[in-house]
Amino acid sequence: MSQIDDISRFKSKERLASYAGLVPRLEQSGNRDMGSHISKRDSSILRFILVNAAHTVIMHSGKMRKNIEHSEKS
Repeated sequence: MSQIDDISRFKSKERLASYAGLVPRLEQSGNRDMGSHISKRDSSILRFILVNAAHTVIMHSGKMRKNIEHSEKS
């Protein structure tokens, strides 16, 4: 986690997620707010590590896989 350095420099978990590039960009036009793809502007190495860790958990955890499949059906 050397990519994060001192975690206390992030005031919230949302700011940390944004730093990792895991938060979708928000595009605004007039009165409309539209979510977009993840920004990919910041730490690509940290994002790569976190996404691969999540995929590993999903592959090796039957319970997590069922949760993902259930949420995709909803």
